[in-house]
Amino acid sequence: MRIPTPITTIVLSSLGLLLNPLQAVTTVLNDTFDVGAGTLGNDPGDPLDTAWYRADSTGGLPALSVVTDSGSRAMFVEPTNTAQPLVGSFAAVTLSSINDYIELSGTYRTDDQIGGGMRFGLFYDSGTPTIANNDGSADDDIGYKANIGTPSGSATGTSTLTYDNGPGDVATTDTVLYSITGAFAEDFAVHTWRLRITLTGASELTLFQEWSGSSNGTSTLSGVVTTDLITTYNEAAFAWGATTGSGDEAYYLDNITVTTNTVVPEPSHVALMLGCAGLVFVYLRKRRS
Repeated sequence: MRIPTPITTIVLSSLGLLLNPLQAVTTVLNDTFDVGAGTLGNDPGDPLDTAWYRADSTGGLPALSVVTDSGSRAMFVEPTNTAQPLVGSFAAVTLSSINDYIELSGTYRTDDQIGGGMRFGLFYDSGTPTIANNDGSADDDIGYKANIGTPSGSATGTSTLTYDNGPGDVATTDTVLYSITGAFAEDFAVHTWRLRITLTGASELTLFQEWSGSSNGTSTLSGVVTTDLITTYNEAAFAWGATTGSGDEAYYLDNITVTTNTVVPEPSHVALMLGCAGLVFVYLRKRRS
């Protein structure tokens, strides 16, 4: 048996580490709206933030601004109509191995106690990324959405997990997968929320949503999906499902984060892998000659 030479061993070991890195949590989006002058865009000083686009101009485009709220910088959204979605992109994540997951999380605060519901989801852009307001590119996107009800008055509120065809539809219901009586507490407090999608079988996803400050003690909802499976994601979308009215449905979003335990290769890693492979090829070719 031929004993590998030191250079071959070193190069092959390096390739092995690059191709099979230790599984760890990777952040692919982290927007806190507090870096750079244009904090609603993809700022050079904050490579993990994103630009936010408005995907529905029904009744006019919602106004976006960055303000200080509850001691932190946040995105203030003032819709002009019911449930106008926002879309932001991140490096594509594909769930390919059992227990791979992707998670969207953040904080939210409503500007008024008017009922409705906070909607947020993870989507795949189907090869047509959103690069401008209301450019129609979001119409063919697919994904899953969490809708956490925000009741008004004495209502209890209902929360759902849905399959959605297009972030433009993040404001509406496509296919309700699971629902439960439970919602955000009717207050002006800052609430946390998250949506996790996990590959739990060869043809099975588990969806899980969680929120703080429930109106009736129920703050989680989960379920298994075995049809219409979506395993690649590169967009996050939001909407507020309140009724239309003179800015009543305005809300604040902050600390928008997408994490995953899958491997998201950096461009430098890809270049290094190609370089190592080329080095091995040249070395072995010289040995044969």
